Amino acid sequence: MAFKLSAGAKEFVPGKPWGAAMNSQPQQQKPQGYGDAPPVDVYNQYAGPPSRSRNAAEGDHIQIVQDTIYQMSLSPGNYDEFMRDLVDMLNTSLTDPRQLEDVADIVFDQSVLEPNFTYTGARMCEYLHKHLMLKETFADFRKQINKRAKDICVNRNIMVKHPEDVHRLRGATRFLTELFLNSEVMVEGQIKRIDVYRIAQKQMMETLSSNPTTENFKCLGQIFKLAGKLIEDFDREKEKTKYASAVTQVFNNAKNVVIDASIDRDVRQMWLQLIERRACDWGRAKNSPLVAPPASVPATIQSGPPAVAAAAAADVPFTNEPVFFSPDGKIISAAEAGFSNVDDFEREYEAYGPGDAFDQYDDDADDYKQIEEAIAAATLGPGGDYGSMQPYDDWDPEVEAAFEQFQQESGYHGDYR
Repeated sequence: MAFKLSAGAKEFVPGKPWGAAMNSQPQQQKPQGYGDAPPVDVYNQYAGPPSRSRNAAEGDHIQIVQDTIYQMSLSPGNYDEFMRDLVDMLNTSLTDPRQLEDVADIVFDQSVLEPNFTYTGARMCEYLHKHLMLKETFADFRKQINKRAKDICVNRNIMVKHPEDVHRLRGATRFLTELFLNSEVMVEGQIKRIDVYRIAQKQMMETLSSNPTTENFKCLGQIFKLAGKLIEDFDREKEKTKYASAVTQVFNNAKNVVIDASIDRDVRQMWLQLIERRACDWGRAKNSPLVAPPASVPATIQSGPPAVAAAAAADVPFTNEPVFFSPDGKIISAAEAGFSNVDDFEREYEAYGPGDAFDQYDDDADDYKQIEEAIAAATLGPGGDYGSMQPYDDWDPEVEAAFEQFQQESGYHGDYR
């Protein structure tokens, strides 16, 4: 192919602003069906689910969404900026209801198949629902997502029996959890969570817990670690009971799992911790009753709820001054507790000129810098990369496994131990 580029041209007109980074790699095609698609690798190339044939003219909105997802995976801190740009472009490019279905396909599949995108995908759905200016002939974006979630929920008992499909079922359960946490509606002047997400999630969680495997209960355990308290509180409010029946059923099934040797040891340990945590109402201890302070102790130097109550009752202004106690519980002064006089410190500080107050610590600062460099070298390795980073001894096994996966995805394939 002959190129007609000239260095002496008066102006340069670039091609399409979208797709330059991603078009350098071939598009991967995902076959139709529930479980035929492998997990999406956003670090290399997003693979969307082309459920219908499309020509190049139809694909602009698809490329826009794919590139936005790719950019958000690289710079998640710029989420708001990316979403504003995405909405602006979709509002001008969506001209047919089928195009909105394409967008819903991409966002839903990426959220279900890529665990690291589940939270961002739920936020993305809520943002598009609120800010897309669709024509009256278009279905609401939230309805598009709900329709895809319903398809999985209806077929959950079939999908859980097939290894190639159950991965998608677990991903959809996690995604519904994030939708439940991040989506809201206005009901009678009050902002509330969406019931239908919890109903569908409840049914899918019951299906997974009734088919005990390591991956199924790992998925359920991660959900309860994320939102167990909120899920049970929501069910309690609906059922007007002390314990949510659906959550209780899942935990009853989990009690059989923790003694099942075929389940991974780390997963069983995670569920033992969850059972213990639920037994103490998800870590919420009962508040201690307010106790009036002794008459010999001034209310102005008390701390904590009892002091607040006493100060309010006595109409004495409450302060946050520190209080020092001796080993036998008596209040003592700061000097008696071994702290230098505050006034002496302030006079010493004022004796220095501007900018000279801490010059005496320059040598110490150099020492700290050397220590930090030594820590970085020991942690990240001589090359300063994550590939040679060593795990901490007190890491949770689940965190350690995730770290090892992160190293592999980052291009490091050696043993990190």
